Amino acid sequence: MAIQEVFSVVSGGLSHGVAHPRKLDVSVDVDLNSLVGESAGRVHANWYAMAGRGISALAGDVQGLSNLESMPRRVLAELWWERWFLDDALRVKLGKVDTNCEFAFSEVAGDFLNSSMGYSPTIFTLPTFPDPAWSAQVEWRAQELVSARLAVADGAGQEGVKTGAHGPSTLLGSPADLFLVGEVDLAWNSGGGGRIQFGGWRHTGVFARFDGGTEPHATGGFVVLDQTLWREPELQQGTPLPYEGESCALSVGRLVRADQGECVELFVQLGTAAAQLSAIDGHLGAGLLWSEFVEGQALGLGASRAELSDATGAGFGDAHETVIELTWRWDLNDSVTIQPDLQYIMNPGGVRSTRDAIVVGCRATWRL
Repeated sequence: MAIQEVFSVVSGGLSHGVAHPRKLDVSVDVDLNSLVGESAGRVHANWYAMAGRGISALAGDVQGLSNLESMPRRVLAELWWERWFLDDALRVKLGKVDTNCEFAFSEVAGDFLNSSMGYSPTIFTLPTFPDPAWSAQVEWRAQELVSARLAVADGAGQEGVKTGAHGPSTLLGSPADLFLVGEVDLAWNSGGGGRIQFGGWRHTGVFARFDGGTEPHATGGFVVLDQTLWREPELQQGTPLPYEGESCALSVGRLVRADQGECVELFVQLGTAAAQLSAIDGHLGAGLLWSEFVEGQALGLGASRAELSDATGAGFGDAHETVIELTWRWDLNDSVTIQPDLQYIMNPGGVRSTRDAIVVGCRATWRL
């Protein structure tokens, strides 16, 4: 898969200009059940190469205008083995994993381009794009629509280690920091179907406080809600499938089920973190997605408000930054997608002297 973006700051921000990040993404899945024997599980590998600068350096925002932004790099991002046990009640995943593909993930928000739509920016230590990390994860599916999952991941990213391009040595050795996260998922069929996640995280590393001191760890919490508000009448009784990590908030568009049909969906997400440690200590995001109003098209409108730390030494002039995003995804065919995007950023970076920014852009995706 190849992805190309072009974004331009047309008003406000730090400066006007154009950015064009791009990504080459290659994934391989191997079903070991058919190769080795029944119940052997599966293996997944994902490699990507990033190039081009991001647009946030021009807009001056702190939330990340595009979830494709990264320094140029070539990374074996994921390499994991997964297997179900106990009649598909227990799932184990071991290896290098993008943690956001399993935790704090909104399927509805996966069509938006702003990074804060993908996961709450209060989870500032999350091992995700562009630096996934080695981890061990387990999920318990108590019943069809109720599940819980836990993960222990390499937290060396807090010490400046680029875990995306790094092997498992820092998971087992120095620095010994760990990222721990847990989540409970509840889903339902009524009203067209929905899902809510309650989660919390803890990082065991030592963190610098804005006031000059240190903390022996960092913690935070999050809530994510996806809800169908309306669906074509003949599809109203469709059962929502519990998320199994098959797509990701940082992929290009979610994997739309063939039977989804026209629908309107809502997402809401909340996040909290310590104001002395995190530049963003509170977050509220919400949006609507209207899918298949024309075959292969989706229209989304979302907003994300980041509460900026008021701790001594944090240095923000404004209390919050808010972004409003209007996006339109059009699948031209099975291989090509284009996605025009418009974002309005209020109080970019919490700097009072920076004018509100208007950013326009487009993402194009080619699937091979």
